[in-house]
Amino acid sequence: MPKNLNTVSIEAAERFAQKLADAPVKAKTAFTPREFVQMNKEAILDAVSQRGYSYQDIAKWLTEEGANISVSTLRSYLRDPKKRTTKSGARVRTTPKNNTAIHPRNANMREKEIPTSVKEKDVSPHDIVITPQDQKQQDRIDSEQLFNKFGGTEGHVG
Repeated sequence: MPKNLNTVSIEAAERFAQKLADAPVKAKTAFTPREFVQMNKEAILDAVSQRGYSYQDIAKWLTEEGANISVSTLRSYLRDPKKRTTKSGARVRTTPKNNTAIHPRNANMREKEIPTSVKEKDVSPHDIVITPQDQKQQDRIDSEQLFNKFGGTEGHVG
């Protein structure tokens, strides 16, 4: 079987992680339209609800400042992410389906009521079988953690 040519040594990964950890914070020089709206969210909502301006007025002002966005985009940026809906108006499920361990209705469940399949068991590392799907999921989680640890989109010009 041919060796995977797209691999990185452990030493290289460690050097890279250290380089990222040692890198100074890069000053942000510009914002994406979404960031620009989020920075001014309270003032925008106040202007619309208390001072009589329309979303169309606000979108026009944002465009004049270089954040060229439509009224519908502005509204979507201001929408509460906890109250997401689909195009049909149905609420979007925010907890994974069939995950009883984190479902709100199980918040008061005592440990003795948790099914044995959900409890952690003592296992030897030799007993663990990692499927390619499990590894892919773990890689995605690791990537997200690194992305968040090192500032996400900070330093990028939008």
